[in-house]
Amino acid sequence: MNRMVIIGRIAGIEFDKPGAIIVEQMDDEISIAIGSVVGVYLQVTPGQARELSLSLALAAENAE
Repeated sequence: MNRMVIIGRIAGIEFDKPGAIIVEQMDDEISIAIGSVVGVYLQVTPGQARELSLSLALAAENAE
């Protein structure tokens, strides 16, 4: 399988003026930064990123 390699910022999601989430990737390293009044920086594995993505998708589906 031929996979495209993405390096750098994947997404920047702004919630309101003081809050945002930024997802970045460098090779197999995935970083998530959550900023609001305080900031949180996480590094996750590809499996954890998939689990987080599926959890958010399920919650969104259930909320609709």
